Amino acid sequence: MVCSDFVARIQRYVPHGWKIVKVGSRAAQVFAQHCVLGKIATKRNTKVRSLSRSIRHLWTSRVKELVVQQLWLPNIKTASVAGEFDQRKFELTFRRCFFCRPTYLYYFWKDQRVFRPCSRDSFCPFCFARICAGQYRYIKGLLRDIGRHKADTKLVMTGRIVSRFVLAPGFHPTLGCDAKQIKVYTKILRGELRRHQHAYTKCQKRLQRNTLGSLCRTVVIPQDTGWCIETRQFFLHNPRIKLPAVKIPGAKVRYLQHSNVSTDYAKPEASSDFFFILAEINKYPQELLTGYVELTAAYLHASHNLRLLSGTGLCRKTGRSLGKHFKKKDADARAAREAKKEARAVSAVADLF
Repeated sequence: MVCSDFVARIQRYVPHGWKIVKVGSRAAQVFAQHCVLGKIATKRNTKVRSLSRSIRHLWTSRVKELVVQQLWLPNIKTASVAGEFDQRKFELTFRRCFFCRPTYLYYFWKDQRVFRPCSRDSFCPFCFARICAGQYRYIKGLLRDIGRHKADTKLVMTGRIVSRFVLAPGFHPTLGCDAKQIKVYTKILRGELRRHQHAYTKCQKRLQRNTLGSLCRTVVIPQDTGWCIETRQFFLHNPRIKLPAVKIPGAKVRYLQHSNVSTDYAKPEASSDFFFILAEINKYPQELLTGYVELTAAYLHASHNLRLLSGTGLCRKTGRSLGKHFKKKDADARAAREAKKEARAVSAVADLF
């Protein structure tokens, strides 16, 4: 496992000094800010900078706390080769998590090495924001096409949140718990997450038939004596069709406002109903960074290798596949611009002769 010298070195880690140059103003960047930092008044860039520094401090403190207490070790399995722990490989992974950076800010580092994102979007607030920004950009483009080409469409957008509290038996907020008890909590929480996933899978085929597109995100929110598990859903559907229910015993259901696609797509980006519905579905649980570290560690172990985000129909592309989608789309757009510029140059040369 992690040696004591490395633990002592981790305790001296401090975030790299970076200077915020500009706050992103694109619609996807504003949406990412809204998901991670909460609702912020427009043109309050000082507030965004301040909250971003605070969330970064919470993130680095929580990662350091988890690793120092050895409650959660990022990349622990891939860092172990043939039964031997690779300290150098693990330290590189830890630094990627510790120095992960936000996507909605423009900044520069002060003579420091820049690491690529850690890609732990179920825990890291900044990678969570990247996934949310990609979702917003992708679904907003679909709604814009529908609104332009089908102005008389009756389609509506609806949000639904199914929540259930799960008790952590024997957990004391002051005394905490030991590693053995965390394993028990991990088993309990993983069973509950699978129950939510199974309930969603049972109605998935009906969603494919009855909706044009749907999105489902499972979120775990640590609390004082347990966790609140939320299955958050977004639907694009005909208002006359009844939505299939996610049946979980003891769960509470809350519906968000719904809006017509034909009238909502033309509104300004940050004031549309779609913006706030999808932002509520993708709200980051800051309790993962501010709650009890033992309950956060149990969630990280329980959610390992579980898919907490999925979609159907037009919204079937989710998670990291959206990154690949937009990389290909942007590369094709650049190639088209270059070809157009080259064709104009050839045409101009031909006109000379």
